[in-house]
Amino acid sequence: MNCETKRLPRLILVTGRPGSGKTTLAEALARCAHLPLVSRDALKEGYVATQQVPCAALPQANAAVTDLFFDLIARMLDGGASLVAEAAFQHGIWNERLAPLRGRARIAFVLCDAGDETAFARYLRRGGSDPARCYFHGDPGVERALRGEAVEMPPYMPPQLDVPTFRVDTSGAPPSVEALAAQLIEMPWRQPEDERSGGEGHEI
Repeated sequence: MNCETKRLPRLILVTGRPGSGKTTLAEALARCAHLPLVSRDALKEGYVATQQVPCAALPQANAAVTDLFFDLIARMLDGGASLVAEAAFQHGIWNERLAPLRGRARIAFVLCDAGDETAFARYLRRGGSDPARCYFHGDPGVERALRGEAVEMPPYMPPQLDVPTFRVDTSGAPPSVEALAAQLIEMPWRQPEDERSGGEGHEI
């Protein structure tokens, strides 16, 4: 098999709990690496905009947008396009949707970690300062907080696929996106089935 047939597209998955800074990092990383960005939140806003009713009135929205998100990623990979995809991927919920992509791409995770308390505070502050947030995303925790009710931090368990994972501290000053992009792009091009030591972790 020649080199061209083994050259699979890159799939860089940026994730983290809500408020961890994943959207900001994904946008910067996509620009720096010259890759298209597929954001589940952006797709959800487009879906809600089409329906012209609040997300809370669309019980099918999450499932429909998730299907669209993964269909779009698969079509881009099958067409040979590398990309950055951003969502709050969680182990056990998203893994069955991610696993089939391993044969289509060279996958790496970028896990944004701002600390649970910091991320949760950002999540509530963001929702409280942006009235459109609840309309397009239907965040029940933010709605309760706006009513003055106590809100518990929801659990979050990051995906646990056997692929390279880069943990990025997003609690303070912005990380070096250029250095992260260089590490991701310089990873060796190999077929997933040729790997012998996947799942290694990296701290940024």
